[in-house]
Amino acid sequence: MNRACALLLALAVAVGCSATGTHGRAPVPTRTCAVLSVGEFYGIAHAGVLRQLQRQGVRIDCVVGNSMGSVVGALYAADPKADPVERMRGLLQAYVVESEREFSKDKLKYLAAEAVKRLTDGGLDLGAFRRLSHARFVRVLDAALGHRAIEQLALPYATFHQRKDGGGLRLVTVVAGNAADAIGASAANPLIFEDIDLKVAARIDPGADRLSALPVSDACRLFPGARLIAVNVTGEPMALAAGVACPVQHIVVARRPVIDREEAAQGGAEFDRLVAEGEAAAASAALRR
Repeated sequence: MNRACALLLALAVAVGCSATGTHGRAPVPTRTCAVLSVGEFYGIAHAGVLRQLQRQGVRIDCVVGNSMGSVVGALYAADPKADPVERMRGLLQAYVVESEREFSKDKLKYLAAEAVKRLTDGGLDLGAFRRLSHARFVRVLDAALGHRAIEQLALPYATFHQRKDGGGLRLVTVVAGNAADAIGASAANPLIFEDIDLKVAARIDPGADRLSALPVSDACRLFPGARLIAVNVTGEPMALAAGVACPVQHIVVARRPVIDREEAAQGGAEFDRLVAEGEAAAASAALRR
């Protein structure tokens, strides 16, 4: 082989190696999505994580959430510059105010029903009226979101629920339509709302499906190539479908065995403890901006 041919061969090999090296590297994500797990009232910790990400200057470009993660996530997607903790607290306080208003309006009817209950099972529980009613919560959430559709939120947003289909369940992806209605379907869980009956509800919380409990795989399908900040309050390991190509940063919020759900639902001290746990988990994670 003469010198000229050898030089051409060397250049070809060099160019080939350079091209292989360039294309072999994973592309740099152009957007970052927050992926928020199910977890009933433990999901209040999501607000603490999002607040800490704001403090760290981590930009969130899209939000995917299920169950309580869908609630916290939608409030953030609607107004990403606001304090997510105070947005969530404000929602719960607005619910309490609406409950008191409805109680005052229908007091005689409610007291009559409770009187019958007292006669039949010995319990008069006026506090039950103030606990989370699914229909009332969806109405309050709709007002908090300005009656907006998902496509009108400030950030791209997606949530999921399971719909009864014959004798089984089918996962439904929601990326459009009234936001509060979609969230209400995703959060239809008797651990959050005492008036949800899984035997008759047509749409339910998807958290029983391990892939939907922390919807990383679905988030990557909807936002391919995005960096996913997956916030896990379930107390279970993250599950991924085969072939998920998105880079994932996993924030695990430790789950206490017992919480005061009623106090958390009213924005009290338990609410603040859950928020603090979310903040601490995000602060300890090594996240790039």
